[in-house]
Amino acid sequence: MSVLVGVDSESSVDGGGPTGRDSQGIVNSKSARGVDWKYEGVFLVAVLISATLCLTMAGRRPGWPTGQLLADPTIVQIYAAHFRHGDFLPVWSSSDAFGMGTPVLLYYHRVFFTVAGVIFIVLDGALKPTLMATLAVFMVVGAYGMRKALGVVTRYRWLAAVGSIGFLFTNWGFGEWLVRGDLAEFAAFMFVPWLLFCCLTLVKDGRLSWLIVPVMVLLVESHSAIGLLSIIMLVSTGVIFIVYNGWAGVRSVVPRLTIAVGATAAILLPLLIAEVRMGRYYDPITVTIDESRPFSGNFSHPLSYLFDPSFHWLSGSATAVVPVQVDLPITALLAVGLLTTLCLWATRSRRQSKAALPHVDRPVVLLLVLGLVLYLLLQFRFTIPLYNALSVMKVIAYPFRMMTFIVPLALILAVTVADWYLRAYRTRWPSASALIPAGLAGAWLISLVLLSPITAHEPAPARGTFFPYNPFLPAGMFTRPPHSSFRTSSASPLFQEYLPRVDLPNGSQLLFDTGLYESLYSHHTEAESLSSVPCSVVQTSGTVFESLRATYTVTCQGPTRVALPISYNPFTTITELVPGGAPRSVQMLHVVTDPRIVVPITSSGPHTFVVRLPFLAGSLFGCWQAVPAGRPAL
Repeated sequence: MSVLVGVDSESSVDGGGPTGRDSQGIVNSKSARGVDWKYEGVFLVAVLISATLCLTMAGRRPGWPTGQLLADPTIVQIYAAHFRHGDFLPVWSSSDAFGMGTPVLLYYHRVFFTVAGVIFIVLDGALKPTLMATLAVFMVVGAYGMRKALGVVTRYRWLAAVGSIGFLFTNWGFGEWLVRGDLAEFAAFMFVPWLLFCCLTLVKDGRLSWLIVPVMVLLVESHSAIGLLSIIMLVSTGVIFIVYNGWAGVRSVVPRLTIAVGATAAILLPLLIAEVRMGRYYDPITVTIDESRPFSGNFSHPLSYLFDPSFHWLSGSATAVVPVQVDLPITALLAVGLLTTLCLWATRSRRQSKAALPHVDRPVVLLLVLGLVLYLLLQFRFTIPLYNALSVMKVIAYPFRMMTFIVPLALILAVTVADWYLRAYRTRWPSASALIPAGLAGAWLISLVLLSPITAHEPAPARGTFFPYNPFLPAGMFTRPPHSSFRTSSASPLFQEYLPRVDLPNGSQLLFDTGLYESLYSHHTEAESLSSVPCSVVQTSGTVFESLRATYTVTCQGPTRVALPISYNPFTTITELVPGGAPRSVQMLHVVTDPRIVVPITSSGPHTFVVRLPFLAGSLFGCWQAVPAGRPAL
């Protein structure tokens, strides 16, 4: 503990090097330079031990305690396969949707699976260790981000260290990766403290940190809904900055702000352009906010955010789907601090002068309170009219996702309160031992750990949650007559919102086409002739998991149109191998009532087609490869 006692260096704008301390642990910012390696070493060891302790919840036995990981292990393997094939920014999964493929890798969250894909290769296909190692990486990122943010509100580095480690044991942290199994959102959760650091330094010191560029890029690419919710925090920061600094302050940060916005946009723009171009034939947002799954039914009871006795860790019988309760050690500290502060202010004029109370950094406190209140209010049902007015907000699907910001904001505010009382303690009793507040902080951290699920009773292991240690999912297989189509695996579509737009014969859009894919798969008609002319389709290459290209031999008894077993997209390119001649480009057809790629067959006999599936550069700069082909019924 003696190494952690003192004042953290990260009260500066960009988190400069450690500073010296006087006998009371107060920073002397000019007395020392460089890195305190002893402190950094102890902090890193403490973070690694804490992350390991958290992950013991998944490592005690095979499988996953809650069995809720769903598609995430599959996506990890998909990313690893693309990396093995040299595709480092994948946009298309050839194995999704019964092996017909979707742009799930373009639209779905990327950062967690990019890191996990690399680790998966390094660990030679050990899936569960890969997930745990990746979670540990993001826990370290989150702990250091929280230390940066807490360094803005407290100069006591042991207080920042306690808050940073405690952040890993919060209810919502376990709720994300352990209960919900939403590993992508957990990664975004670990980047939120870095965003809060940038916001707090702006309102406190009037300077925009360059960290805002990588933080916003990683936050958006970690989880798009969390990136959308970050706008609330950014707008709140801008408003408070203007209130306290005026337009003169705005002019002072305009150069950095312009460069930061431009750099962030430039980095995100390629993928955004690809999404927009692919969006002509795919519409994930419509399915996400579809009214058949009422948004109003996703709100939690207001009191559950303070205390939720219905939720029990690792219990499948819990009535609560997710643990939305803010941790009792955090809410208790805030409540005690608020009540005590009110009493102090009520009696201040009688008992003590204004100068006797420690300074309060009002812009910082106001930003924390404003952000916390706004995110809390958006979790209550009375804000439904606001969601209806701003329908894009419904993309978040679940209002409890606001917890991704509520928890770190509440934690930082709690440490701010503790810092204020620590300074008041030192002002009133300057010769008192510093070990007393340090001991109280340690007890607070212990309470946070003990109230986390690591002390929860574990039920019997759930069935079907064992993680295989094989490199990839089952590879593709050739199909035999009379079933001439090709299937990569028997898995259903990962997410129905990433299936293509398909129109019904009456002209309306088929909103959920999972049933259509299941029908094609169950009847072995992924590849078929769209007329009465009989055809056979045999795949002769591209059986490797997540192949970037495939070859099909199509044999028909006459001219017709043939649907290949590939979901339609405008950036697939098809060439026909001509015996004795150069390959020629084939213009594929788009049938709005059919989800598959369609090619014209002009003559009887075998035709060999080489299909190159989408990649990022092709999605950005490739030409449209299809022409409309009418509206025949399926």
